[in-house]
Amino acid sequence: MNSVAPPLQASPGAAPGAGARLRVPRSPAHLAGTVFVVAALTPWASFGTNAMDSQPWPMLLALVFLGLLMGRARLPGGGEIVLAAIALGFFWSLLHTQAMLSAISARSLATYLTFSLVLVAFYSYVQRYGFPLRALIVMNLLWLLVGVSELFNPALAELISATRTTRGRGVTSMAPEPTYFAIYLFFSSWLMLTAQPFRPSRGVRLLVLVNLAAIIVLALSALGILLILLAVLVSLVTTLCIAVARGRIRPRAIAVAVAGVLLLGLGWPALTGLIADTRVAVLFEQARSVSVLELAHRDARVN
Repeated sequence: MNSVAPPLQASPGAAPGAGARLRVPRSPAHLAGTVFVVAALTPWASFGTNAMDSQPWPMLLALVFLGLLMGRARLPGGGEIVLAAIALGFFWSLLHTQAMLSAISARSLATYLTFSLVLVAFYSYVQRYGFPLRALIVMNLLWLLVGVSELFNPALAELISATRTTRGRGVTSMAPEPTYFAIYLFFSSWLMLTAQPFRPSRGVRLLVLVNLAAIIVLALSALGILLILLAVLVSLVTTLCIAVARGRIRPRAIAVAVAGVLLLGLGWPALTGLIADTRVAVLFEQARSVSVLELAHRDARVN
């Protein structure tokens, strides 16, 4: 296994934009890799095969894909250090676990292995076959479609994954909880933006905006909303810092910063009205009267 590889990019022989095309797999390894990517984009979907919330399919298909590569898997630069840190963290936790041979310990091991294998398998896939942007977009649209359908038929989500939600919370789509639905939409948006070096096409920009709206109105996730607010804040600060460092505070940078502040200021009343009487609103109300640490102790999801 090559421990040092070039940055994440399409395969050298791919034509410009080839990563965005949904190409027909041309080998068993390519087919297994494509199926692996789809499974990794639906990590909680069981489709009635079992009652677990986290599924083993991404890990198992990553193993199949890496096996078919026959030693030609690749790691990003510094990847070995990352994997070593993951292994060290797991064994350190295991040594401080009261019940070392337990279901929880086995599940934790599977989680660490899944993360490590998916990291290596996805990087290897991108290096050989290009970034699967089209697959990412198609799966994102499927998540949104299932989420909207759940509004009219809540039982639909139960056929896809083991759901855990209550009245007043958002829809789950193909995740077990609304929070995970929001996390998927947020990081799917991030992946699509990085796949087109933050110069996305019009269609991707529209899909990202729909994802952000779905986090608020469909998932009703406090964590999802927090991620959006942090992303906006970091974007504003980064834009201003770059402009100051270059000594060129252009009107565009100022306009972006002012627009962001106005958007947060004007959108907050509308947001609080939209999420009134939901779990998100309850959390925000509690945050006014107690510390963050106390809120983490009171609320299991925040914890």
